Amino acid sequence: MPLEVAFYSDALTRGQYGLGRYARDLLRALGEVSPAINVHPVSAHLSGASSPSPAIGTVAEHDCVRLPYRRKITAGLWSTIRWPRLERWTPWADVVHCVELDYPIATRKPLVVTIHDIGPLTHPEFFRTSHPWLLKAALKSTFDHAAAIICVSRATANSVEDYMNCSLGERLAIVPEGVSETFGLAVELHQMQATHDFAETGTPFFLWAGSVNPRKNLTRVIQAFEAVARDIPHHLVLAGGLGWDSNDVLRAIQNSVVAKRIHLPGRISEEELRGLYQRAAGFLYVSVMEGFGLPILEAMASGCPVITSNVSSMPEVAGDASLLVDPHQVQEIAVAMRELAFDSELAKRLSNLGRSRAQKFRWEHCAASIAGIYQKASSSSSLAAGVCPGLNPSMMKGRCNASP
Repeated sequence: MPLEVAFYSDALTRGQYGLGRYARDLLRALGEVSPAINVHPVSAHLSGASSPSPAIGTVAEHDCVRLPYRRKITAGLWSTIRWPRLERWTPWADVVHCVELDYPIATRKPLVVTIHDIGPLTHPEFFRTSHPWLLKAALKSTFDHAAAIICVSRATANSVEDYMNCSLGERLAIVPEGVSETFGLAVELHQMQATHDFAETGTPFFLWAGSVNPRKNLTRVIQAFEAVARDIPHHLVLAGGLGWDSNDVLRAIQNSVVAKRIHLPGRISEEELRGLYQRAAGFLYVSVMEGFGLPILEAMASGCPVITSNVSSMPEVAGDASLLVDPHQVQEIAVAMRELAFDSELAKRLSNLGRSRAQKFRWEHCAASIAGIYQKASSSSSLAAGVCPGLNPSMMKGRCNASP
């Protein structure tokens, strides 16, 4: 009999960026690598909506189980009284996979949880609009009940264990994210509608992509660009939507002496993003904290030289195929930009190294590892309840003497 997995993800039905892309690509890869496992998407995000979100197209080939309560209500119920259990809507499930840790999931089924980062708890200054009490409750529930805990990087695993003052032991699996093979496919100029006018000029440019928010360090990126702009002909393209606390970045652009060379195309399609990666002189990803850093791999797979941070998870992803800089040092970022702008041999070498490194991060590898975790979790006789007795959401750094 096939193993039936409830693939619980609100991000899957929210769109194509960030966690939504992770959930979408992992779901697709699981369907391709493991015919002995049936994976069914489950989400509370669309509950109560008057009409389906356009994002549901990302899972059009699947039947998505939609919970009857809105996400906010579901999170509140499960974080307080742990009722009603998920089994009410997924009685067929052998395993439940919580694909992103936002709030606890009420279930008695073997539980697998993926943790991308716990930034709102370890770096609250960068997550002012988050709800840390929900994440605290989710983290405690994970330690108490999960049969397996997946972290997308060693940096994330270390952050979780340090914060909880506990060892995840044999329940821990570090499974890096993958990068889609589509990032190696050429994009023609006529396919880049939103950035066609800019791309058509052939002007060299540095690229940044993501959601504009404080941890992305864009203010220092702009300062670094200003420091080298007089010496190079390049422009700076900042692709992505506005996140929280983005006013400082917008002011920095508006007041910049090179404001006319800084471009904000906003949210763009994946196709256009691929086109920008392929045409950029370099990709800037110098965040102060990341759980993984998938855009690094996307740029590398596209042949774009990368400048990234030497902290958090980013060195794990980039390896020796990028220029690593201290994200707090504007001068280091500027020097790296100048090197890429003037040293064509360096740029070519990083492009080749990046392509080779990206080949090591494939969704089929990620999916195969997670399919094995499902099988192991389903046969587990213990759900690790009580692994960290005595912890509560207000004492998350309390001592945990028990081991898994």
